[in-house]
Amino acid sequence: MIAELRGKSQITIPKAIVDSIGLSVGDKLDVSEKDGAIRLVPVAVYPKAYVKGLEDMFSTLDSETANNLREAEKARADGVRDYSLAEFKGNMLKAVKRGARAK
Repeated sequence: MIAELRGKSQITIPKAIVDSIGLSVGDKLDVSEKDGAIRLVPVAVYPKAYVKGLEDMFSTLDSETANNLREAEKARADGVRDYSLAEFKGNMLKAVKRGARAK
């Protein structure tokens, strides 16, 4: 797909790509360049206090929950289930983002 650079260095991301990765108006993108290629990666931006709260919550998991998460990751690694802990965390962040948008 071809996009045209417009005034103020703006481009329009083709609708097929926006739909494919589930972007919405107001989403933030990290923009980087490497070897002449431009990379756009969707990111979630949260206040530091909110992120700290999430970190505190995850750091104080009881041992049973922590063991369950480790077992789920092991099962995924063993091919029992194709769902990683990283995907789980990513889905949680998406859910939080959707909830924040709904407010």
